[in-house]
Amino acid sequence: MYHPIPGVRRVIGLTGAARHGKDVVAKMLLKMIPGSERYAFSDALSAYCRVHHGMVKRKPALLQDVGMALRESRPGVWLDALYGAIQDRQPETALITGIRFEDEANLVRAIGGVVVRVVRLEPSGAAYVTDDRDPTHRAEAGLEAVRADEEIHALSGDLRGLERAVREWLDRSHLLVA
Repeated sequence: MYHPIPGVRRVIGLTGAARHGKDVVAKMLLKMIPGSERYAFSDALSAYCRVHHGMVKRKPALLQDVGMALRESRPGVWLDALYGAIQDRQPETALITGIRFEDEANLVRAIGGVVVRVVRLEPSGAAYVTDDRDPTHRAEAGLEAVRADEEIHALSGDLRGLERAVREWLDRSHLLVA
């Protein structure tokens, strides 16, 4: 159903637990890759919650609940919304944040992309766990099951280390080679 989009040369999908730095990595990649644009599975969901639920400030619990309810009533709803947005704009590089489910990762691969897990580590080496949402919620609990093609690791708060890891991954991946 989903196919590569003419004009889109690269697709990079970012997955990982909440507050692990997916959007930070996307911002870094936007600066490193000319012609790149950021997309997220939650973009359409956020717009929906603003229109139908009066959300002005981002509310993670509302987004989780509404996103899951709409996903259950029409499983491809967020896939179609994201695919359509990329198809409309046809950027040279699409950077997709917030992959939470295997079908989302599969969409990224179907359009010719790679899925990268961003891992934020505590000084102890354990994965960071945020306290601003329920880590056992269905929208969070299945993240480890999402298959990633690559991983980027960095210590919590070490933005230089994260940027270095992103640059090293980008160099290794050869995504910028014409």
